[in-house]
Amino acid sequence: MLNATQIVAAQKVMQTIFNQAMAEMAGANPYMALAQLASEIISEGAEEDYRWLGAMPLFTEWFGDLTVEDLAEYEYTLKNRHFAAAVGIDRDEIEDDKWNLIKPRIQALAVRALQHRGKLIEDLIINGTTYLAFDGIAFFSDITGVRVNDNLLAGTISAATPTIAQVEADLDTVRQAMMQFIDDKSEVIGITPTIFAVHPKLERLFRTVMRSTADPGISNAGAYNPFAEWIKGVVVLPSASDVNDFYAFCIDYPVKPYVWQMRKSIETELVEQKLNRKQIFKGDYRANAGLTLPVLAAKVVSAVA
Repeated sequence: MLNATQIVAAQKVMQTIFNQAMAEMAGANPYMALAQLASEIISEGAEEDYRWLGAMPLFTEWFGDLTVEDLAEYEYTLKNRHFAAAVGIDRDEIEDDKWNLIKPRIQALAVRALQHRGKLIEDLIINGTTYLAFDGIAFFSDITGVRVNDNLLAGTISAATPTIAQVEADLDTVRQAMMQFIDDKSEVIGITPTIFAVHPKLERLFRTVMRSTADPGISNAGAYNPFAEWIKGVVVLPSASDVNDFYAFCIDYPVKPYVWQMRKSIETELVEQKLNRKQIFKGDYRANAGLTLPVLAAKVVSAVA
């Protein structure tokens, strides 16, 4: 059995390895790039109330009392969840200073922690036609009920043979649609999508459209490429199943399309299991991810084979 001094010393080494891996490997995985789609909110309790999402302000000429939206119209509460993961380490490995065998497992735990936020956001994106927004309607939806904007659009990209021309046509469609999104007073908001989330098989085409100096969809090599000016980024959805669907997001707004609600940052600890000579190095934190304003996002769905 390890004594208390050995446990404290081993835990300190493991925490150092973990923290170094968190710093060095941030951004090294496609899931981590999805974090840019979420506003980070510091939570101070078991849950947070986001009904204020239904109170988008509107400037009008001031004649008398100002009109303020009624916050009580909506209910959208995001409860914090407790997440944890751990790796097992044999007591003999610690006693024999087998850090070359221990280190990769600690680093892998750090990478998994870094990925987790993105995986939760990816789940919200992929299931956005099912998960309900603050107004009680699916985040990606046609016009229905109190939803006055259609952010579930039809696309033209082929699943079998996607082309640059198809990608550009659908980018035009979604940009034009989102720029004309209105609020509940029929005022145009002026939303412009700049980040696009795609299936891995579409990544090359979207990045070609984004990065090319000349328009890759036109045979004239000197043709101006308008997409290069307004596409800020392409992120990949590793778990996406529909090859020819993609998502458009506006992140240049006081809130982003998703929220990352942080209650307790990740804490690590070495825990001893006396019966099987195993040590468990665990990390745990409390947080959750949720939806914000549907006008900040759109899904483009193609039925082309």
